[in-house]
Amino acid sequence: METLGSFSLHTMRFSSFIFVVFLLCACENESETEKLYSLLQVCHDEFYLDYGVKASDSLRVFESHLIEQKLLFNNSPTAYKTLFRKLSKELYFTPPLPMDNFNNALLYRNPEDLFQCMEETFHIDSSAFIHLSYYKASKQIREVMLESEEVPVQSIFEIYASQINEEEYAMPYVKDALLLFLYRWYFTSKYDRSIPLEIEEE
Repeated sequence: METLGSFSLHTMRFSSFIFVVFLLCACENESETEKLYSLLQVCHDEFYLDYGVKASDSLRVFESHLIEQKLLFNNSPTAYKTLFRKLSKELYFTPPLPMDNFNNALLYRNPEDLFQCMEETFHIDSSAFIHLSYYKASKQIREVMLESEEVPVQSIFEIYASQINEEEYAMPYVKDALLLFLYRWYFTSKYDRSIPLEIEEE
């Protein structure tokens, strides 16, 4: 079975159960795409709650930071596509990179199998996702990674920029997944780059 990241299935807390019941009612008025992403969001958020992290809240704070630093010009799909295209042609985020309060769970923990969560919690088979552009982009990235031991991160940014449609860019789950990738790349740009941040010559 193909996966969207990793998920270790845990028993949902009572508060999460109440939220799911509310969400299922709300989903009746959503499109099929919105419904699938809303339920994926539940599985994604539940995973990080087990580490004491409200992932969506933390990632929205990070999004605001990117906008304040003018790395992202706003929170629209067009702005994200523009940023991904820019990063596909550069080695790192452009300094200065003042943010330094990173969360280890967001940096290093990945849900094992979100599809397993969807199947066991909501009885939705993974085949329901094959038409989604984010799923197709993720599948393309997996295939590229299987073909080569070293895949330039710029190639991943290019796939995200070109393969995900604007409707899906606006979905909270997709935005969180993309922000998580950017969060980790920002950290890498700040601490793991091969040249000091202060050395930036034209």
